[in-house]
Parts: sequence; C-alpha cells; structure tokens
Amino acid sequence: MKINKNLIISSSLANQNELIGNLDERINALNTDATSQENSDSQSEHHSAGTLELVDALNSELAFAVKETEYLKTLDSSSENTHISSGAVVITDQLIFFIGISSEKIEIDGNEIISISTKAPIYASMKGLKKGETFTYNEMSYEIKDIY
Repeated sequence: MKINKNLIISSSLANQNELIGNLDERINALNTDATSQENSDSQSEHHSAGTLELVDALNSELAFAVKETEYLKTLDSSSENTHISSGAVVITDQLIFFIGISSEKIEIDGNEIISISTKAPIYASMKGLKKGETFTYNEMSYEIKDIY
C-alpha cells in the first residue's frame, strides 16, 4: 500500500494554510476590538494589556505556522527514502507516519496518516531505521513495513 506522498504534502499544506487563515482572522478581530476599545473611555488598561498579550501569542503561533509551511514546501515528494528521515512516509503494523511537521491527522484514501516533526519524541525512537526493523515508543512496539 503506497499512499501518494504528494497528496500527503498537499494535504499538510492545506491544513497549514487553513491554520494560518484562522490565526490571521483571530489576530485581525482582536486588533479591531482593541482599536475600538481604545476609543471607548469605559475600557480598562488591564483588558487592553491582556488583549495585547494574546495578540503577541497568536503572532508567535502564526510565525511558527508560516515557518512550518515554508519547510513543507521544501520537501521533495518524488524522493524515495530508504531509512526514516525527514520527508519519509513510514508504514508500520500499527500506524502510518509522515515525517514532516507536527499537525492534524491526515486522511487519504481511507488511510489515517500521523504527521510528526523530527522534534517529536516518537521520531527519536525511529530515526534512521529501515524497512523490517522495529522500534518501541510508550511501551508499544512498531514493525516498519515500508518506507518511501
């Protein structure tokens, strides 16, 4: 069972673009709200400070999401990985992983794919392994059926 890597990357990019759009909307709404509150004498300074902190946090999330999106765009969907590394699709007896960025699960052709980054703890357990090898994470054993 080979799942088209290009579809996986495209789905991940679509999820990231949706996340970026949602963050943009939220930031714009908070900025609009903060601007209207500044024009109102009845608003407290405390509320404005809290809004600014939230906008800063959302801006940090947005910057991270943009960075991850740019990283996804660098992955070559035509490359065939023989060991577990960035950009690989890893099919195990338990789950299917895509080594890219940590994001929501992706479903393609009825297959659920878990997208993880190279910073994920489970990645450390599987990094560099090849087809036929096994790894254990959280007391669960995984046999690698295919890598590409």
